[in-house]
Amino acid sequence: MSRWDLRDDVLGWRRRWRVTNDGSSEPDDGGGSISAIPPDVCLTLLAGATVGRLAFLGHGGRIELLPVNFVAVDREIYFRTSPRGPLAALTETPTHVAFGVDHVDSAFGQGWNVTVRGETEGVTDPETIERAQAAGLAVPWAGGDRTLVIRIVVAEIDGRRVSRV
Repeated sequence: MSRWDLRDDVLGWRRRWRVTNDGSSEPDDGGGSISAIPPDVCLTLLAGATVGRLAFLGHGGRIELLPVNFVAVDREIYFRTSPRGPLAALTETPTHVAFGVDHVDSAFGQGWNVTVRGETEGVTDPETIERAQAAGLAVPWAGGDRTLVIRIVVAEIDGRRVSRV
């Protein structure tokens, strides 16, 4: 059997294919790897990111997944939202959420994902808000009235690194 590197246009992923003696082809995924990222490295990766996705149960039990601009400070994640938006309800009672950040390098066929699980709470203490702002909590890209600050207290954190070689 010979090996050719062909383009797989499904989702735009590059993939190695094996061409068999009879001319047919089949995926040859023997070279990739997935490995766990230690929690301390996950925290470092979070600290270098500015946009993540927040997953939570919204109104009527509907699963929501929304992008937010954020800053990570120690084992806490801070973001701003509108007091009238869908995320404002996360301050009414502690709410279990998942939060994720990804990095994909398509050119080199590698990337990573960090997932945080924790509870939300509204932040009103001026010193805590100043500390988050000093760490990089900025005005969200969405604009408008984004004065409500929400914190995710990290209960669990894990990550995965994936590479095609």
